[in-house]
Amino acid sequence: MIMTYQPLSLVENSYFRDWGSSLSNNIKNYGRRGITDGLSRLANIMRQKIKGRIANKYVAITGDKWSSIGHQSYLGLTCHFIDDDWKLQT
Repeated sequence: MIMTYQPLSLVENSYFRDWGSSLSNNIKNYGRRGITDGLSRLANIMRQKIKGRIANKYVAITGDKWSSIGHQSYLGLTCHFIDDDWKLQT
């Protein structure tokens, strides 16, 4: 879903649920709330990992903003820093 920019409401579509069930009986049908909660947990874990990597470092942040033909806005951020071994990290 994420890699193809599908809306979270997709999981509530009956055809999507039927498709998921046809793949395996072990697949649980999560609602939009369950998916959102799971993504929030993963985002918090990643946020803590990033904070740990750049703690006490000087960082450079580069931003790139653009719009699609359909007028959707996107923002990309890249963080660079030099680690204790003088290697560039992104």
